[in-house]
Formats: sequence, structure tokens, C-alpha cells
Amino acid sequence: MQIDFLITHSGRFHADDLLAHAVLSALFPQAQLIRTRDPELISSHIGRAVIFDVGHAFDPDLFLFDHHQPDKPRRDDGGAYSSFGLVWRYFGADYIRAFHKDSPDLSTQAQERVDASLVRGIDATDNFEVAQTSDPLVAPLSLPGLLEGLNPLRTASDDELARAFIDASLLARHLLDGQINEAFEASRHAGVIRQALSARSEPTWIELDEDIPADPTIHELQEARLLFVLARGRGEWVLRTVSSKPGAIHPRKPLPAEWAGLRGADLQTVSGIRDAKFCHAARFLAVSETRDGAIALLRQALAA
Repeated sequence: MQIDFLITHSGRFHADDLLAHAVLSALFPQAQLIRTRDPELISSHIGRAVIFDVGHAFDPDLFLFDHHQPDKPRRDDGGAYSSFGLVWRYFGADYIRAFHKDSPDLSTQAQERVDASLVRGIDATDNFEVAQTSDPLVAPLSLPGLLEGLNPLRTASDDELARAFIDASLLARHLLDGQINEAFEASRHAGVIRQALSARSEPTWIELDEDIPADPTIHELQEARLLFVLARGRGEWVLRTVSSKPGAIHPRKPLPAEWAGLRGADLQTVSGIRDAKFCHAARFLAVSETRDGAIALLRQALAA
């Protein structure tokens, strides 16, 4: 099907139509954007357009992606799709393959991770299906709130709204690309962490050749005995604690209290380690100039 138009509703915009347009405008750069609520105009373009967040119909074969009708499309778990959720379901893999080519073997994983980290939240917010435990999704400084805040004043003309929509969609695309990059990184990191876990010689810590987030994989694999991650940083070595639970700040075993917030000579004096550089005041991170120093910090932390 030749796509000559991208059609969505006129008026104020929201996160779901912005992100849907970000994907579609990249995949169909030749397509003209039409923002309208006129049902006759919309129906006259069926077969030549992707119609999203408007039109009161869902039919992927005809490229109709609305979710406002009573029989709105839903996921297997019962959650309703937004227009972005539908577009991501049918075009997300194409978008990733077209614009994120570094790791094609991870594209499916990346699509699923972005669906979990971003798309589902947009779906829930736009369909007013946000659980009480997800109140941050509807806060003014949430992503949906920030994107909606890019609307001009309510007295703005249609032309001003159209320009604001394009500008906001460009920003939305940058945010989406960042999430995709994060998803690729997370997939790669998970592989690195799994290898380190299988190669470790002690149950309470692992060593990495790069300083990458390890907590998500550690918790996913239920590695309950793991307390610390030792990693080569950029010109230094980093000792990190493992968080007490997914997403938590408090570590399973904090670094020694007497190290908290110390730097340089002060930390070296207290720890007795000549090349110790820094310990975060929250006691989840310490840094040494050398691996030997980091190992010494690790041994003291384990014994504390």
C-alpha cells in the first residue's frame, strides 16, 4: 500500500499521538500530515493513509489505528492499547530495524523492552487505566505530562497547533530513540552479567570489564547472595553495591559507615588503602585508582 498521508486528530495533542507520529513520519517521510476530525475527509483517504488516534476504527490491514471506539483493541492481559501502542505493535520492529541498525539480532528484544518501559505506560495513561501504584504516570512532570505541556495556549490557531505538534513530535522521537538505545544496552548488559555470574569464583561478588548496570539482571536471576559488583571504569575501578530489591536505592549490604562521603586522603586514612579515591555518602559506590585497591575496598566491605 502506498502511504501518502498520515492522519490524526486536530486540536490539542497528547503523548500517544505524538509518539505514534514520531514513528510513522520516520517510516513514511513522503507522507503528508493531516490533522482533522472530519469523518468524511478521513474515510476518503482510507487506502492511502495511516490513520491513528482518530476515525473510530481499528483495522491493521487498512492501516486504521484508533482506540476510542467501544470495542477498542486490547492486549492479552486486558489492558487497552493507545494509538501509540497499536503503532508500536505493528511498526515498532520496522522502526528499530530502519533506524537502529547496530544490533539487528537484538531488535525483537529491544521492541519488547520499549513496550514494557514506555509504551504500556502511555497506553494506560491515555485510556485512563492507570493503577494507583502508577500515579507518577499522571504527574505533571511525567513523560505524558511533559509532552502534553508542549501544547500552545488554548487560544492558539490551528496553524499554531500544527506547528507545535510537529515540534513536539520531533522531541518525542528523540525520547523514543533514547529508550530504544537503552533497550539495546540492557539486552547487551544482561548477556555480560550472565557470563560474569557463571564465571565467578565467589558467591558474594562479580567482576566486570566495564562499569554497566548490573542490578536488573541480578534481581531477574534471583541471585540473592550477591552483594557487590567490581568493575573497570574509565581510568579507575568502581565498587558498587547490589540494591536490596529491584528499583530500590538501599543496598543489600552498604559500604562501611566510616567511609561515607570521604575523598582522597581522608578515605585513604580511614580505610588504609593508598589509592582509594571516593565513597558516596549513601554508601552504594566507592572508587579506587587500581584494581588492587578496589579489591582491598571490597574485602573490607565484606568483612564490615
